[in-house]
Amino acid sequence: MRKVLISLGSNKGGEFLAFKESNIYTDDFIIYAFEPEPRCFSYIEDVQKKVPNITHIKKAVSTYDGTATFSVGNLTVSGTLREDKNWGLTGQKVEVETVDFVRWFKENINEDDYVIITVDIEGAEYDVMEKMIQDGCVSRVNKMYLEFHSNKLNKDEKAREEQIRQAFTKMFGDNYIERYVEGNYHMFRQAYPKLDPNMFNNIGTIDV
Repeated sequence: MRKVLISLGSNKGGEFLAFKESNIYTDDFIIYAFEPEPRCFSYIEDVQKKVPNITHIKKAVSTYDGTATFSVGNLTVSGTLREDKNWGLTGQKVEVETVDFVRWFKENINEDDYVIITVDIEGAEYDVMEKMIQDGCVSRVNKMYLEFHSNKLNKDEKAREEQIRQAFTKMFGDNYIERYVEGNYHMFRQAYPKLDPNMFNNIGTIDV
């Protein structure tokens, strides 16, 4: 059995440093980092020197393989595939490669793998998570960390958000958490003062 961490929207890779310091980390974890923003690449390369077994996939997570327009972020080194995101953007748009995450997951993740997924994809989470639920492959995930972005979108996604939340709460129970996933201890502590600032420690141990 392999232990796998899949990061959808890895940004600068800060979550991997937090993961290495968490109480669920072991050095045999295989880590996949999906991040298409070129400004993040050098940061991820630095993290790869400190955390073993990270494979950086330089594509945006989506529901199809191909290309898409990526709106470049301003306030943070990030961006979005969503045309209706209304916060923190430069106005610059670039073309990026996309990957059908459900297809990738089914081709690269084994039935008996222990799988942790973190999701911070700036609004694309609604389409991607819905497709995982509809396909059924999400049942092969053991722990899910998810950040929703409905407050940064023009389109009202509250109904979809609640459907995903209910499905994951029922499926994962205590192994599902909706919080920031950047791995930033200071930001996490400010937002959730009653929780462990290392986000990975708020779900507990790995049951294998």
